[in-house]
Amino acid sequence: SYMTSHLGLPRHTVLFAILIAAALELVTNPLFGALSDRIGRKPVVAFGALVALIAPFPFFFMVGTGAPKLIVLAEILVLTIAHAAVFSPMAAWFAEMFSAEVRYSGVTIGFQLGALLAGAPTPLIATALLAKYGGFTSVAIFAMVAAGITLVCTFIASDSARGQVGASAVSPSLGRNGITGA
Repeated sequence: SYMTSHLGLPRHTVLFAILIAAALELVTNPLFGALSDRIGRKPVVAFGALVALIAPFPFFFMVGTGAPKLIVLAEILVLTIAHAAVFSPMAAWFAEMFSAEVRYSGVTIGFQLGALLAGAPTPLIATALLAKYGGFTSVAIFAMVAAGITLVCTFIASDSARGQVGASAVSPSLGRNGITGA
């Protein structure tokens, strides 16, 4: 929306850049997920949050040029690196934070409340900042603050990718391997 409405860039250029970056993210998502299995969720998410922390100003400078190649590069930077590194390990990491008895509720409540309180108003806040201040600086700072919060929370959270995940309850009707009578 910023690129087409505020900068006046052709819609097809913006959509092409997002399409290329999203297609590449199909590759980087499983790669960052696999990397988080090897080295832990925390370092992968911290890397993505760090990239997200430093990316806003370069992103806005690149898209501000109007050069299609730089717009594609900007989208690749934020989607295939920052976004993929943060979100690829997220489902497994959240599940590992809760014991089996409360895992579904814990993950769902945590993720949905976070999306409601932080994710939902983000476009409104960014649009208001852009309208009030005119340039992208305030939006870039807002994005950096959000990435900084993610980075701080990453260091506070536990990481059990290589440790013991919360114990699972064994169903009385199923054996340990999930087969009746086994």
